Amino acid sequence: MRLRSRLNLIVAYVNYAILTAGQPGQAGPGSKADAALVKAKEQVVYLLDFWLQEKMQKKYAVLWESMYASVYFAAESISAELHRICKEGEAATIPNAEEASKLLDKVNMTLLARYEHACCLTRGRRKQGAAKAAEYAAALDELEFAVADPVMLRWARRDPSLAELHDVDLVRQACSTAGEAVAPSDTFKIVARFKDLVGDPVPSDFLSLSPFAAYRDALALRGIHDAARLQRTPGRELRSELSITPGEVGRWREVTDLYQMIGTCQPGGNGATGAVFLLLQADLDSVSAACEALQSPKKLRESLLSLARDWAVVAPSEQEVGTWGTVLGDSHD
Repeated sequence: MRLRSRLNLIVAYVNYAILTAGQPGQAGPGSKADAALVKAKEQVVYLLDFWLQEKMQKKYAVLWESMYASVYFAAESISAELHRICKEGEAATIPNAEEASKLLDKVNMTLLARYEHACCLTRGRRKQGAAKAAEYAAALDELEFAVADPVMLRWARRDPSLAELHDVDLVRQACSTAGEAVAPSDTFKIVARFKDLVGDPVPSDFLSLSPFAAYRDALALRGIHDAARLQRTPGRELRSELSITPGEVGRWREVTDLYQMIGTCQPGGNGATGAVFLLLQADLDSVSAACEALQSPKKLRESLLSLARDWAVVAPSEQEVGTWGTVLGDSHD
């Protein structure tokens, strides 16, 4: 129990460091984040020293085989955070790490260990450009195994160590260097894969969006399969054949206009369906409502990023939201 408690403390300290480092003045040597990482390092050094003893491996054979890989990757995570948050050089090195790595093939690669490895790879900042994109891909390979456990699936949605994988702008920044930048479509694919692994499914097409979903089959029987056909259908026909109110028809018109306006922006990857899904989650179901929200584009993007956290849809980038503001603003004038 003491050994497991030390491992739990490491996770708690690292998460605290990541969250605290996001506050002004709390990153770098001497900060609260630094202090938490120093405590995490103390715990992981103890655990590595303990498990490097052959007598302890034999005495606690079952625990050794199930815990060791998680401890090793926790050590790698601490080193990554010391390098990233505190800009430390030699201090970011974990004693005996090289020796410890040689023992990995003697133990089980548990789902928890794969999860820890995914976090470590995600947070690493020693690689840039295409090499960082490859590191993200390796993290997602590990995470694909780990999220077979429903508990780890829920962790992954909210884990601060994986938070950047929700944000296409952060991934794009991490994969860029002064002389090299990974293609936007490739960085989008990284985030989209993460979202597909951890998020709940979202509507796949326009008529699967919430205002229309209950009537999808009835609309299909009348030859209405997309936004353009719905927009051309007279309101009186919709009311009489589907027994819906004028208010419902009005809302359908608003959402259809919003969908088509967003479609002209050519949002990357998600398409208009994913974008409008998120806007509906934010109770923005018309062009006018979206235009009002776009008066504060940063606030709108942060809201959509938060709303997208549990869903298999990529929140729009800053550039995409800016394009919405231009296109929707011009069309609304």
